[in-house]
Amino acid sequence: MRLVLSALALLPAGCETVPYTGRSQLQLVSPDEEAKLGVQSYQEIVSKATISTDQQATAMVQRVGSRIAAVTDLKYA
Repeated sequence: MRLVLSALALLPAGCETVPYTGRSQLQLVSPDEEAKLGVQSYQEIVSKATISTDQQATAMVQRVGSRIAAVTDLKYA
């Protein structure tokens, strides 16, 4: 019972406000740790992925990706 109460008492300490939405979210992992996990996951996926030879499908993915990138403030090469 003490463990549950302690966890509930610490819950607000792990919350932070999301800049874009102003909503609260539970932050159990630091932004730096989250970035490291993201890089690790990306590298794992890329190492297992195969490049598509379907030119029509590849062109569609490129168009969609370009449109998404155009409306975000993050630009990737």
